Amino acid sequence: MHDFDRLAIDTYDFVTSMGGRFFWIFDPAWGSDGSTNPPWSSDGAHVKLADALTQRWAEWRRLYQEIYTRSPRLRLYDMMHDIGESHNASSWPMHEWRIADWVDAGDPSAPPPFDDRYDIVTPEFFEQLAELRRLCGGWLYWSDDVRDVVFAPEDEWQRVRAAQEETHIELQRKVKESLAEFELYQKRMPEIVALARADKSFWEKLRKWELDNELKRSLQLQTLKLRAQSLGSESIRGPILLVGSGKPSDLPVDPIFRDFLASVLKSDDMLKPGIVASAISMEVRRELGI
Repeated sequence: MHDFDRLAIDTYDFVTSMGGRFFWIFDPAWGSDGSTNPPWSSDGAHVKLADALTQRWAEWRRLYQEIYTRSPRLRLYDMMHDIGESHNASSWPMHEWRIADWVDAGDPSAPPPFDDRYDIVTPEFFEQLAELRRLCGGWLYWSDDVRDVVFAPEDEWQRVRAAQEETHIELQRKVKESLAEFELYQKRMPEIVALARADKSFWEKLRKWELDNELKRSLQLQTLKLRAQSLGSESIRGPILLVGSGKPSDLPVDPIFRDFLASVLKSDDMLKPGIVASAISMEVRRELGI
């Protein structure tokens, strides 16, 4: 077991034996909550550590500082952590490739690719980050595979960087597509609902269809309640949890909508049949008060 692990366990055991509570986790960083903030007891008072533990924490801070001084990766980790905190109070920043590109461009006067709320970016900060980039010969990034921050040597980092940028571009494309679809929805749905309402026969069929569906749902709910009561349970579990699952665009469209949708939607229409059918259905239900 590492010295820090033993120190954290011994501290936890001592504090809890004194009625203390923890609101943070132990972190090897000497400035972390676990190594600097005193724990609290249940009555709101600070728990004073035993002298031996206080001395061990002081020794750990000295040892950590030695490790920190010798390790460019550890210093880079702390600077990236500071960037995440300044950007949006997160422990790690997103889009590491943008930060690396900003550093590689070599222009300290260029605006950083993040919101610097705490004004941490100075010429000295930039130069230090660039120096650590050179010393490390790679870059740090969050890996979804291992659910942690990992270091990638330069060749590997370039592959990771390309994948991150590609993911970002694809996300931007999807966002742009969603916004365009939403704008189209806002513009066309009132027109489509008006056309559906104008078709008296179709609208009346929808009203009857929705009333029938509501009756079926009510009967299903009553059946499940009776089943739960017979089993001695007040909660309802099972198929009822599946009701309403899925996105409107993914749900199957009932045949009652087929002819109408064919008359108002084109084959390459951005509006999905499921969304249109769902919107019409909601308008009918609103009118019926169900």
